[in-house]
Amino acid sequence: MPNQTMESYWLQELEEPLPKLELPYDKLPEKIRSEKGSAVATNVGSERMERVEAYMLQQHTDKQTLLLSCQFALLHKLTGDRDIIIGIESEIDPHSNESLPNRFGLPIRISLHEGISFSALLRQVEEKCSLGLRNSRFLYEELASKFDLKQSGLENALYATMFRYIDASFSRHTAGDASLPLVLQCRMDDYDAELQLLYDPSLFRAVTIEAYMRYYLHIVDQVLDEPQLELASIALLTEQEIEESLLATSVLQARNDTDRLMAHEQFERQASLTPEAPALIFEQKTMTYQELNARANRLARTLRTGGVTPDGIVVIIAHRSPDLLIGILAVLKAGAAYLAIDPTFPEDRKQFMLGDSGCRFLLVQRELKGDIDAEKIWHLDEESNYDEDDRDLEPVSGMDNLAYIIYTSGSTGRPKGIMIEHRGLVHFFAGFAAELPLLKGQRILGLATVSFDIFIVETLLPLSLGMTIVLASEEEKNDPSRLSVLLTKEQVDVLQLTPSRYKWWSAQSGATEAFSRLTLLMIGAEPLTPSIWRSLKACLSPSARLFNLYGPTETTVWASAQEVTEEQHPITIGRGLTGTPLLVMNADGQLQPDGVPGELYIGGPGLGRGYMNRPDLTEAAFVRHRYRKGEKLYRTGDIVRKLQNGDFLYIGRRDFQVKIRGFRIEMGEIEQVLLRYPGIHEAVLHTVPIAGQDELALCAYIVAEEQPDAAKLRQYLASQLPAYLIPSYTMSLEAIPLTPTGKVDRKSLPDPTKHSTGILQDFTAGGEHDNEPHNEQEGILFAVWEKLLGHRAFHRNQPFFDSGGSSIMIIRVCSQLEQEGWKLKVEDMFRHQTIASIAPLMKRTASEHQEWSLFSGTIEGKVEFIRGQQAYLAKACSSSSGRVYDYSIVYCPEGFDERMLTLALGRVMERHDALRIGYFPKGDEVIQYNQGMFAPLFKFEQSELPKDQPIISYMEQMMEEADRRRSRFSDWRLEAHWCKGDAGDYLALMGDPLVMDAFSWNILLEDLGSAYQQAVASTDIRLPAKTNSFQLYAQLMKEQEAKRGGQPQIDRMNQTTMHRYTVSLGANMSELLLSSISDENDEWFVENILAHTLLQAIAEEWRDEQAHIRLDARTINLPGLNYSRTIGRMDQTLTVALNQYAFEPDRPVQEFGIADDTQSVEDGIIASPTRLLVRMDKLAASMSGLEMICHYRQPTGFYEIEGSFGKFESELYVAFDYANSEDSATIRLLADRVLGLVQDVASWYK
Repeated sequence: MPNQTMESYWLQELEEPLPKLELPYDKLPEKIRSEKGSAVATNVGSERMERVEAYMLQQHTDKQTLLLSCQFALLHKLTGDRDIIIGIESEIDPHSNESLPNRFGLPIRISLHEGISFSALLRQVEEKCSLGLRNSRFLYEELASKFDLKQSGLENALYATMFRYIDASFSRHTAGDASLPLVLQCRMDDYDAELQLLYDPSLFRAVTIEAYMRYYLHIVDQVLDEPQLELASIALLTEQEIEESLLATSVLQARNDTDRLMAHEQFERQASLTPEAPALIFEQKTMTYQELNARANRLARTLRTGGVTPDGIVVIIAHRSPDLLIGILAVLKAGAAYLAIDPTFPEDRKQFMLGDSGCRFLLVQRELKGDIDAEKIWHLDEESNYDEDDRDLEPVSGMDNLAYIIYTSGSTGRPKGIMIEHRGLVHFFAGFAAELPLLKGQRILGLATVSFDIFIVETLLPLSLGMTIVLASEEEKNDPSRLSVLLTKEQVDVLQLTPSRYKWWSAQSGATEAFSRLTLLMIGAEPLTPSIWRSLKACLSPSARLFNLYGPTETTVWASAQEVTEEQHPITIGRGLTGTPLLVMNADGQLQPDGVPGELYIGGPGLGRGYMNRPDLTEAAFVRHRYRKGEKLYRTGDIVRKLQNGDFLYIGRRDFQVKIRGFRIEMGEIEQVLLRYPGIHEAVLHTVPIAGQDELALCAYIVAEEQPDAAKLRQYLASQLPAYLIPSYTMSLEAIPLTPTGKVDRKSLPDPTKHSTGILQDFTAGGEHDNEPHNEQEGILFAVWEKLLGHRAFHRNQPFFDSGGSSIMIIRVCSQLEQEGWKLKVEDMFRHQTIASIAPLMKRTASEHQEWSLFSGTIEGKVEFIRGQQAYLAKACSSSSGRVYDYSIVYCPEGFDERMLTLALGRVMERHDALRIGYFPKGDEVIQYNQGMFAPLFKFEQSELPKDQPIISYMEQMMEEADRRRSRFSDWRLEAHWCKGDAGDYLALMGDPLVMDAFSWNILLEDLGSAYQQAVASTDIRLPAKTNSFQLYAQLMKEQEAKRGGQPQIDRMNQTTMHRYTVSLGANMSELLLSSISDENDEWFVENILAHTLLQAIAEEWRDEQAHIRLDARTINLPGLNYSRTIGRMDQTLTVALNQYAFEPDRPVQEFGIADDTQSVEDGIIASPTRLLVRMDKLAASMSGLEMICHYRQPTGFYEIEGSFGKFESELYVAFDYANSEDSATIRLLADRVLGLVQDVASWYK
């Protein structure tokens, strides 16, 4: 079969995206692995072999296909992947003594659709192996070049596992080490087979591979028993192993006296045992257990008299105060369930919760009543609503009745109410108290909001144990300094936090010093990272204990706990609380073995009743227990794996539900609210990392008829959603990116902090001058915000939260200001939010003499035309054909990272003001204007390299097409076209000669290479310091021309048509010259040679002993100014002439001292010589790992002859552009003479 056909087969078979097998490693790969591996071996056994033979006859297949198909089934069960590649080791020709080099495995790619049977898998494997072997003459080297295979190291470009089949009767192969993380080796003879799993011990433990071997043989047995078995029905564990695993997780529930008492009854029991003990401290006032119990009893009697019954719902709306806790206890005592609504929630959300719950009874503080209507309303702060009888009530509710309802974010756009029964609450109390050291008399801080279920851990649970609640007020809970004072003053022992809350607290300098007296710290609701653990341990005393907690609201607060005594990587969520079984299941609902990831299911008495008025959601989330009749399990949607020691490791979410700052968020709810806003047609929510903060923020991507007003949209969202659900960023796109299957391609959504694509919602807000500081204080705030937010996409009237800030960052802003010698209160920044309103509140501290230097700002405003620009613009506008733009093509062997590339381009555009110049027609004139950072910075496009087309010709064709489409008045001066190739990526940059001369291209490509490499290395992008602006240069040139009495003509030439003739110096000569460059003469070596030879050739061919040319250079020195790194078309040149007295035609050119043969005449902008030489060779010199392979510079048309030289791939070249008036034959003679002279010089350097 011809190689071309074979190549087409493999290109189609290995079409990207290639799957990456996510094997569940025991250890994190830390380095490039060696070839040395370990192995676990076993025999198939004669009895099983007989069944294999029978299966082969029945299914008309062979052993190799059967065993390979079982390996595909095993990998699917271990990873859940449905697109899998396995390398099979095979010979090129059965009759050849050659084998594929490097033990290369032929890649076999299998797609496993849902519902596929094993027999269908078998046929697919059989067909793919046959086709693969038939096309295997497409040699390894060719395949490797196409797909960039890496045979050493952990990451293989095609596959991470291999199947090696050895027939002992004739094969020359012997057993070998694993060349990949996992290799299945089957050595077959007539009577038995030896199976070996070769593995990398730096990734897997031996016990894991032994288990894999058991799973594999169990798969073989199931297939032999039932050939038509569906893949979904194949299990890794045997029935006995499943039962043993279930027994291990079914720990008996701890029984004690409190188990028979509901939560409020346990509180009553404590009130009778310690009536005078402090139960609640709020704003320095204390209520004893007797006082709190009596007050709750009096209100409960009123509720019961008013018609409250078991399973009835009483809504409570109250500020953080004793009233809130009294109301909760009273509802439970009356026999009903409470639904506490945070008064800070938006009105629409409150109304939905009231309507969805069927609110008949309302407990509310009078000032919060508003327009809420209910059948019966009691005011918590009116004494008349409290009965005189303060004795305990007779219980009317039981364990099966509702205790409370709590609403969480819903994926359908509506919050969902979770119903928790008394049984679940009592079960949680018993299991949690048995696991954690909570003791009578301890003081616990009440910090959580009432809408968060962990509020129960800080209120009802402590009251059942005889502890004291120190309830933080609304003002205290939002100020870390006040909280620290509260911890110390009230001698708090126990604290519960989310990781985000801790980071917010610790951002205030010295605020966590009060942690040192804590005896117990509980942290949960978000993953606990090792860095946070280390920070916490540094705050706590050595005797303090720290527990990591996990649990969904649906299973009653916390479901597992893990005491963290030493640093772990990563930190686990521990084991289920007593009586709370945790099970790991795969997508088919089968129990997963230890170490294999799957979805976490939770069982036990803690399961809630379901979702209020949502039987569909209840049925989907609360499912029947596959292995225990009559029991149910809750599907958490969290992906975990059970470790060998019984602990569970959290991996991530199954869906797009996330937790931010401890709040569980269903993105669908926010998307639905956005879609109800007029003009928005599409909305997608996604999380983005906050630079340097180890946190996530929400970004809403929208497609709208027109850009919504930022302030109005935020006002709308605030009316519909709680503050924690409002996105930090809102970004407008032309279209939502989709995958080939039509799903949202979340990986392609642009990063809002790198605003090179799309429009951030807040870009349109503010006036013309809102983007710049008005005074010193505002300048400092701009700099601090930019440093902490990681971007400059905000204005002085824009709220901090709208800019991507968070409450944690507000603390950091205040701390940073303090370091700079300024004082700003945290509450002032919370209250005012914008730079314009915050700046007047800043006050100097004692260190007011500190200096603060602002970054040099971006240049904006009108730019004068220099005369070269005017002439060129006239030429370009009058030309009906030909190119308008220059371009360079850059090559990256490793391929570009899109996010890093756009970041690097954005930083370069930000640094160089001239790249943001725009041109605007105004009557008969054209205005040149330097735009700010809020204009479109550059155009960025992607494409795939067509098959069988040379890269350079394709890229040039693409540039020509883009050039034809371009208007002189387009928004951007730079276009970037990224083309993905098989052996690396290419980037074509198209720049406008109106703002870029050859010197500018050198600067642009040097900075781009440096910025890209820094971005890839995840370091701060630091480019060389800015020099003076092109805007200032143009203004000074205009002033100088005015002093000279007007603007002289640019040149007698202004040709609209030029012709080009190019000669190459050849690879050998180029290498010789380039290798002769030393550190001392690097800057001018090649240019001096070419300049001198060009002068010599002109003198010889045209008999011009006064030969002179102009060199492109930055020569004009203005006092106190620096333009060495300024991009702009400056039209500065240097006139050089061959020394008349030194010119001897018969003397060999190599005997001339090149450095002494030319003299420099600095002539400012006087344009007398008519020959120009432009150097382009330096473009490739300093691109930090990138390679400039091609540059096209169009001639100016202002000179009779324009020469340019540079390097294309590995060869130096000289291009001559000449006007129509010149004879092409004359130019060729001149070029050939230059080439001959250079050869003479090159031979001298040998």
